[in-house]
Amino acid sequence: MVSDQGAERRTSSVLRVESITRSFAGVTAVDSVSLEVTAGSLVGILGPNGAGKSTLFHLIAGHLRPDGGRVFIGDRDVTRLRPYQRAALGVGLVFQKPRLFEGMTVLQNVMAGRYLKGNAGMFASALRLPRHGRCEVHAEQASREQLARFGVPDRYTDEIIDGLPFGVQRRVAVAQALGVAGSVLLLDEPAAGLTGSERSELAESIADLKAGGMSILLIEHDVRFVASIADSLLVLDRGAVIAEGPVRKVLADPKVIEAYSGVGV
Repeated sequence: MVSDQGAERRTSSVLRVESITRSFAGVTAVDSVSLEVTAGSLVGILGPNGAGKSTLFHLIAGHLRPDGGRVFIGDRDVTRLRPYQRAALGVGLVFQKPRLFEGMTVLQNVMAGRYLKGNAGMFASALRLPRHGRCEVHAEQASREQLARFGVPDRYTDEIIDGLPFGVQRRVAVAQALGVAGSVLLLDEPAAGLTGSERSELAESIADLKAGGMSILLIEHDVRFVASIADSLLVLDRGAVIAEGPVRKVLADPKVIEAYSGVGV
C-alpha cells in the first residue's frame, strides 16, 4: 500500500535528481548531487566558478551521461533518454549562450520551439491541410504573446536574429524554450551578459512564469539575481552540495560565505 506521503511526492515532484555523479579524466565535476523541483516552484543552483553548475545542467538536460545516479521527470526515469526525448516530455532549456537558429527571424525562432507540441501530424503538414494551417496560426499567436511577455519590441519580430542585441537574443531564447516547456524550464545563467536593467526585467519575467505555475530550475553565478526570485537554494562547491534550503538560511551558511569569499552574499 502506497503511503499518503509517497503519493503526494509523486504528484508534486516535477523534476528529481538522485545522487548524480560525473567525472572527467579522474576529476569529479558533480559529486552525488540530489535535488527536487516541485510543481510551481523555483529552485536556484548557486556556486562559484568551477563548482559544477553547468555540468549538472547538461546532465539533467541529457547532453551528458552520468557515471552514477538517476534523473526523473515526474515519475519517469529519463536518465538514458536523449535531449530531444526529454524535450518531448516538456523540458525547456535556456543555455548560457543563446542557441538560436541563424538566418531565421525572431518570430520563426520562437515558433520553432512550439513544433514539438504541434498535433497536425506529418501527413497534414506535408500536404498543407487545414489542420496544419490552424496549428500554424495558433503557434504564431502564442509565439507573439511570449515575445510580448518577455518585452521583445514588435520592431524585432520579423528581424533576422543574427546581429540583434544580446539582451534581445536572451529574451528570445527564453520565449523559445517556453514553447517546449510543459513540465519544467531549465535556465543556465540566463542573466549572463545582461545589463542591470535587463537583469531586473528578466527577473520579473521569470517570477511571473513561476506565479503562473511554471516549475523552474535556475542555475546562476549571480547571487543577488537568483536569491531575489528563488523559493529555495542549493549551493555547489567543487561538485558537491554544501548547503540547501530556504534562501535566507542558505545565504547565511558559513560554508556558502566561505565559498564565495563573502562577495555578493
